[in-house]
Amino acid sequence: MNEIVGKSDISNVANTVTEAIGNEELLTNAKTLSGAVNENAENIIDIYVGNDGKLHKVKGGADTVLPFKSYDDGRTQGRNDVIGYPNSYGLYTKAQYEANKVTYKTGNYNTGLRGETWRSTSFNTGFSKIIALQINCWNDEGNGYFNAFKNVRISGGRVSLDFYAADYVDNYVQWLAVGEL
Repeated sequence: MNEIVGKSDISNVANTVTEAIGNEELLTNAKTLSGAVNENAENIIDIYVGNDGKLHKVKGGADTVLPFKSYDDGRTQGRNDVIGYPNSYGLYTKAQYEANKVTYKTGNYNTGLRGETWRSTSFNTGFSKIIALQINCWNDEGNGYFNAFKNVRISGGRVSLDFYAADYVDNYVQWLAVGEL
């Protein structure tokens, strides 16, 4: 025991060596305490600024000079990587964002059609491609009744449909579209 621990007085620390170093199981195959310390030293990483002013990383006794001089250099490199290669970080460039951007538009117009029968009308949303579309057909009779509509056809940004036009009142089409310009 003297050879392993030495002749240090540990009485002011603990009553036994086990109490001084702890009684948790060592996660090592080493047969001695110094062997365990040396074995675990292989996994310890230390980063420091050397006399050369560069960052060094020490792992397992090997001293490696890192490719940047300071934290700020590493931060700048990381920032440049994100700006230069945003897709590898799950991000988009402004041009990619603009190309995928969608917007919405609304419209409401008086069809000018009457007659207590089915009528056809059409409108242009201004989109090159419609992604989603909501339509209401209504008239200004009383509190505004909704008219039935059918046969909705979409071509690019143009929409045409048939609606049931009430007689003697104005008939309107109201729409909301989401699409690409």
